[in-house]
Order: sequence, then C-alpha cells, then structure tokens
Amino acid sequence: MQEKITRSIAFTTFVAAMGAFLDGYDLSLLGGVFLFIKPLWHLTPGQIGLIGSVGFLGMALGGIIFGRVTDKLGRRESFIIDLIILTIGGVLCAVSPNLSILVIGRFLVGFGIGADIPISTSLIAEISPTDKRGFLTGMMQPFWFIGAASSGVISALFVTYGNDQAWRWIFGTGVIIAIVVILLRMRIPESPRWLAAKQSKETIRVSQVKTLFVKPYLLPLIVVSLFWFLVVARGASFNTYMPILLKMFGFHSKAAALWMNSLLWGIYALTTIGFTFFIDKFKRRTLVIYGWLFDTILTGSLAFVHSSQAALFVILMLCSTIFNQLVTIVLYPWSVEFFPTMLRATAQGISTGARNVGGVATSLVFPIIMSSFGWEGAVLSVVTVMAVGLALGIVLRPVETTKRSLEEISDEHLTLGEVTSENSKTQFHV
Repeated sequence: MQEKITRSIAFTTFVAAMGAFLDGYDLSLLGGVFLFIKPLWHLTPGQIGLIGSVGFLGMALGGIIFGRVTDKLGRRESFIIDLIILTIGGVLCAVSPNLSILVIGRFLVGFGIGADIPISTSLIAEISPTDKRGFLTGMMQPFWFIGAASSGVISALFVTYGNDQAWRWIFGTGVIIAIVVILLRMRIPESPRWLAAKQSKETIRVSQVKTLFVKPYLLPLIVVSLFWFLVVARGASFNTYMPILLKMFGFHSKAAALWMNSLLWGIYALTTIGFTFFIDKFKRRTLVIYGWLFDTILTGSLAFVHSSQAALFVILMLCSTIFNQLVTIVLYPWSVEFFPTMLRATAQGISTGARNVGGVATSLVFPIIMSSFGWEGAVLSVVTVMAVGLALGIVLRPVETTKRSLEEISDEHLTLGEVTSENSKTQFHV
C-alpha cells in the first residue's frame, strides 16, 4: 500500500526546499552583480574569482559545521538559525562600500546556504513516504533553478531600469525572501524520526562521527561526496559566470545576456521538475553514472565552440547542464539515505563540504585559467576532472537504496554485522 503525501508533508517539503530556492537565487544573482561591479570597481580576474569562490568556502564550512549541529540540536531550530546568518550576510552585501565587506557578506551568505542543505535534505527524507522519497527530496533541485531563474529576471529588470547602484537592490531582494522563509519555517514541527532517535539509547550507540568512517558507511560517504564535488565543480565553472560568458559568445548587452541566462534557468527548472517524477523508478547509481557520462561528453564539446557560434554554445551548455542536474537531483536523496538518523545531517554536511570545495576551487581558478589559456584550455581542465571522477564512480558500488525505507537500508547494514549488533536496530515511523 502506497503512502500519501499529506498537506503537512507537502508544506514542510516546500518550506525546506525554499532553502534551495535561496541557494539558486543568491548564487545566480552574482552573475548579474558582476556586470555592474566589474567595471565600477575595476575588478581583476583574481578578484572576480575571489568573490565567486568565497561563497562556496562559506557553504563548505556551513555544511560541515551545521551538519553536526543539526544532528545534535534538531532540524527545526537549525532551520531558522542558518537563515538568520544568511540574512546578515545579504545585508552586508547590499550595503558593502568596498571589496572586503562584499567578500565577508558573500562568505556569510554561503555559510547560511551550506548549513541549510544538510538540514533540508535530512528533514525531507525523514518525513517522506518510502516510494516518494526520491521525488520529494529531489524537488530541492527544481527549487534551486526556480530561484536562479527568478534571480535572473530580477537582475535583468534592474539592469534595464536601474542605475549603476542597482546591484545593491539585487542583493536586497535576497534578504527580503530570506526573512519570509524564516517566518514560514517557524510553523513547521520537528522531525519525528529525529525526536525518536534522540530518545533511543540504542541509536546513540552509533551516533559518534567516527562511525561514518568505517564500514558500511565509509563507501557511500565517499561516493556521494565525490559526485557532489563533481557536479558543483562543473556547475560553478560556468553558472557563476554565465552572463559574462554569454556576452563573450555574442550577447553583447548586459540585458540580453541576463535575459538569456534567465531563459536557461527557466528551462532547467522545467526539466528538473520532470526528472523528479521518475527518479524513484530507476536505481540511483545507474542514473548518476549515465547522467555523468553524457554530461562529461557534452561539456567537453564546449571546448571547441568559437565566440561566433552563439547558438551552438547555448545548445551545448543547455544539454550538458541538464544532465548535470539529473545527477544533482539524484544526489539529494542518495546522499542521506545510507546513514542513521543521528548521523544523517552530519554525513550530508560532510558531502556538502566536499561539494563546495569543488565550487571554491573551480570558481576561483576558472577565470584565471581562461585568462591564461583561453576558453578551450579552461573547459578541458574541467572535463579532465569530470572524467577522472567518472572512472572512480564506475568502480565504487554502494548498496542500493531505491524503494527501500530508511530503516530497511540501515537494517541491511546491521545484518552484515559491520557496525553493531542486532540489538541496535530501531524502527522509526513518521
């Protein structure tokens, strides 16, 4: 008998996924901001890379730190604290008088976003019906793109109708949205699974962080961290600087570049919504490996596109990013399904840290590599990393999680005798 998605589950999922909306919104608005501040502040490629990468550094630290905080403090309280940090960072960005303050603001925004990922994914997975877990958790990615598309539209409107200080208002819109989400999150309850796990002495036995670094949790932790690193490394290389790249490939005005960027985000949002409806019908690992294979091939083909081939650039970027997002959608449920309740957010925090190390590295060095070795050299550098990751992903094989309850997955681990004894089994139900 299939479980239904109740109004409570739907509302909690929506409020949780709004964290992904803010992630897409705040990350993508930076592309529009660059069109203003690059000439205004006479930014060098290194300074652009610093602004683009410091947010990912904050995300890495936020994920690692708040992953553990969330397992200790609970999902609901952490949910509100992280967005308060994001809001403070957004205000600093909007009023920043110089590069230093902007960098601090972007770090805090990134910290709040990074902290939100393990909280959101853990909460959604813990309240989802088993046969809908991939769909509901995977909705994080469509929300990310809806946020990115919304950011693109807002940026384009400010570019069209604003003055050279309009970038401050672009940052300000992110602050307003964050405050609204905080108010909504005050209405959601705590995760029943977390509450039950907290009260269970048996569960506490396997709640130490070191448990994640032995069998059977180490292998899945490596796999999900690897692919989170890869999808964000590939995405940050292009998405952070997309308006600048679009100008380079033929969209010469700021407004034209931003409107095209918004159109791409909108297409990604629609395709990712479509993907969420079938990810529970296929094995997670199969979708990740084949999605990443096509992403690697299509991204590599971008290296041979010339600045006069605007249509070809858009088509290849569109197709490669769609496959990148298929992998990302699968990773949202996959990266929390393997782990026990009291370590679920901690594990997701670690993989969030890994994913944003990829964002830091590529967003920092991509403009510098492109300035030194050109477009072809920059793209091939990214594709080399993607290909190495694909080879590793083919070799590594964690247990299957599709259409299995979180308890069944844990039970399989326990029956193997690799973590604890049969006495440590505890069933939790929403």
